[in-house]
Amino acid sequence: TDTAMVDGDTLDVPAGRWLIEFSTETGIYTFTEIEIFGSVGIIGDATPGGWDVDTDMIRSETDSSQWSLRLELLDGEAKFRADDDWLVANWGAGDFPTGVAVRDGANIPITAGEYIVDFNSLSGEYNFKLLIVYDSVGLIGTATPFGNWDEDYWMTQDPNDEDQWFIPSVALSGGDQNECKFRAEGDWIVNW
Repeated sequence: TDTAMVDGDTLDVPAGRWLIEFSTETGIYTFTEIEIFGSVGIIGDATPGGWDVDTDMIRSETDSSQWSLRLELLDGEAKFRADDDWLVANWGAGDFPTGVAVRDGANIPITAGEYIVDFNSLSGEYNFKLLIVYDSVGLIGTATPFGNWDEDYWMTQDPNDEDQWFIPSVALSGGDQNECKFRAEGDWIVNW
């Protein structure tokens, strides 16, 4: 980070690929070199490979610094690592489920679960989004064909999107006394 002056000298920078930020208000600018890695993975005792084998992430088709992966994690710790080599680059931070990892930073504390993990190797920003996938979702209530709060009218899960559920056709009863809710797993623990 430095400050440019109005009508000041030219800036000398080495050749390479850069992320450039500049404020016309303050004159503050930064040049951040963009490193292109062959792979970025997640590693640690919370991951399937432990501290010995990286679980490679998938690079975005539109941003060479953006990586993501869906995986099951255990209670433990993890870091992001480039090219399966500690000497190339590794990132960590003490925050979970989101944070900004820094080079050679602390291990990330992980809580067990299935996650979609996003990581940006340029900014260090990461996010562990916990996935909750239900085995069943139903419609329940006096407006349903069963007409009660004891029996679920089961929905069908979309084969292409595990979060989408549907009923192709159902006759519902209307009126002031006819109501319904969605609930997961035939239980009231999770309901909408």
